[in-house]
Amino acid sequence: MLCKELKEAFVSKGKAANRDSLIVAASVSAEKATIDASYQVPQIAMHLDFINDITAPYTRDPRTQGTKHSNTDYAMRYWRDQGAPAQKLNLGLAAYGRAFDLSTASSDVGAPANGPGEEGCYTGEEGFWAAYETCLYLDGVTTQLIPDQRAPYATTENQWVGFDNEDSLDIKVSYLKMNNFGGAFLWSLDLDDMNGELCRMGSNPLISHLYNLLVADHHNTYHNHNNVVHHNSTYHNHNNAYDHNSLYQNHINAYDHNSTYHNHIIAYDHNSTYHNHNNADHHSSTYHNNGNAYIHHSTYHNHHNAYDHNSLYHNHINAYDHNSTYHHNNAHYHYQYTCRP
Repeated sequence: MLCKELKEAFVSKGKAANRDSLIVAASVSAEKATIDASYQVPQIAMHLDFINDITAPYTRDPRTQGTKHSNTDYAMRYWRDQGAPAQKLNLGLAAYGRAFDLSTASSDVGAPANGPGEEGCYTGEEGFWAAYETCLYLDGVTTQLIPDQRAPYATTENQWVGFDNEDSLDIKVSYLKMNNFGGAFLWSLDLDDMNGELCRMGSNPLISHLYNLLVADHHNTYHNHNNVVHHNSTYHNHNNAYDHNSLYQNHINAYDHNSTYHNHIIAYDHNSTYHNHNNADHHSSTYHNNGNAYIHHSTYHNHHNAYDHNSLYHNHINAYDHNSTYHHNNAHYHYQYTCRP
């Protein structure tokens, strides 16, 4: 089996080079018929680190309709129920919009359409608009929400487009966390507004927002700081100290395993539930992991240079505000494009 042989080869190469193994991931169908016909789910799941469930493009042809199986929740649960560990399943999100050419004045969901929408300004594909092209289309247009799907769409003249935005990402990430799924992936990197010039929301607004939701915003209830190994403690560890079983925490060269509070250094306030840590980073979020840390078995992602084997989410790097719902960049951009789909 390809997945098995590839995983074994990666592990072998890693051991030979005294490095961690490369990650093996697969992007898979979300359609029930394809899953049943194409995948031995328990077998491939054993050898994959991540399973990327392509849940975004269910229906492309405007003359066809989805089935009862054509929804994200069904697909994710079906993969899980067929034997894929929930923590390996990543939810697919779209950095593009699907556009249709309406044939009547009706713009409600299910309204008749002649076919795909107009070509995008830059991608040049009918009915397929990159996120940055969708932003051009939405300039001055009111976005509406499909109530039962919690998905945004917009119409102008005879063009209808459905897409993902920050609000829909919020909803989907809340869903995957609630169900203990592994994380999410965005298809694809080149379709986001790389320079922030078209959407005027900063560089890569969708990717940045997704990063904040999964990585920078509210990590786990447990903390890891500055090159430490964190095994079982309920709370956290600081510089170069090991806390294996204590209920609370320890700090530089000082162990306090049983006290309700702590010994610390240099002006830490430890009566609050959360903490301020080195270099004026404000970490009032419920969950977090700080710089130079590497997660191996977290539900979400991998980063650098320290191990956290039990965290539910994952680490992040350098200077993020963990109270902000969104991610704001400092650069100023000038809107100078007039091209519309």
